[in-house]
Amino acid sequence: MDNLIPETDFEKIVKAFNEDFSFLRSKTILVTGGTGLVGRYLLSFLTFIEEHYRLNLQVIALGRSQSKFAHLLPDVSEKPEVRFIEQDIQKSITVDNKLDFIIHLASNASPALCAAEPISTELTCIIGTNNLLALASRNPGCRFLMASSGDVYGSPSASGMRFKESDFGSVDCASLHSVYSEGKRAAETLCHAYQQEKKVDFVIARLCRIFGPTLSDSDNKGISEFIRNAAKKEPLVLKSSGLQTYSYMYVGDIVAALLFLLKNGCSGETYNLANNSVLLSLKELALFISSQTGVPLSLLAQETQNKPSGYSSFSGSILDTSKIESLGFCPLFDIKPSLLVTVSLITKELEKKN
Repeated sequence: MDNLIPETDFEKIVKAFNEDFSFLRSKTILVTGGTGLVGRYLLSFLTFIEEHYRLNLQVIALGRSQSKFAHLLPDVSEKPEVRFIEQDIQKSITVDNKLDFIIHLASNASPALCAAEPISTELTCIIGTNNLLALASRNPGCRFLMASSGDVYGSPSASGMRFKESDFGSVDCASLHSVYSEGKRAAETLCHAYQQEKKVDFVIARLCRIFGPTLSDSDNKGISEFIRNAAKKEPLVLKSSGLQTYSYMYVGDIVAALLFLLKNGCSGETYNLANNSVLLSLKELALFISSQTGVPLSLLAQETQNKPSGYSSFSGSILDTSKIESLGFCPLFDIKPSLLVTVSLITKELEKKN
């Protein structure tokens, strides 16, 4: 398993599933985005349950760099049940194995990548998803689980509004961040098109802001920068007024929810994933991490501060989670303790490297 992930995380998820992973027995799962924040955690968990429950589970990780995969997940990459395919999902995808599940996590989500690679960001969402849905259509009975984003909702029409799966706000198509938002919207529509025309079984998970020890160095979303700076003992920098309030969720809960939907999600349905037990504005989030770690918070002058290219201009995003809760899913990890554990784990990892 990934050395950054506490084994107690996995034990908590296993307990929530009552140790019943029979829906994965003798199945083959294709996972895209395996080196990302969620993908690393998911692949580590899948190999963990294979080791402990002998499911005869086969995992195919698809990504653009085998060397990166081996570097970030050395233990996972050596597991006999794991196979890596070096592939850009913008190109036609062929896999010899019969696939039972596809979990599509690959996308450029960080503001920096949206600004630096806007074309690739949007085409990865659209063409990449199309190629994977085509692959699913060639595997009868394959369930396609797509990780979408709460960014598809755009800006809320009122302060404190909670987006339900049927809601949509406004999105500025001229904003560079919209290559991600609109790309995800188009990808969701493709899922429905493939179900209608090719009878593909799919479920969509709209993810909130995610954090956890597997976050990448290139992830420059606000919460990721706060965590990374706190781990490095560098000042936390608030680049806006910080009044935006988002839903957050620990990566362990995201993985648990994805597997829950893989098993229990209704075909053709979309579900919000978030933990709203604690709602914090961006400024409150920074203040909490600062107060608990002793790392100072630096506030930029808001009157002259322009939002960097690629960053979301949304005034916030709170996701209503009543739909997935009605199926029986509840978050397992508390937000504030998980934030501090994440900072601690990344701090220890940095100390090992130095």
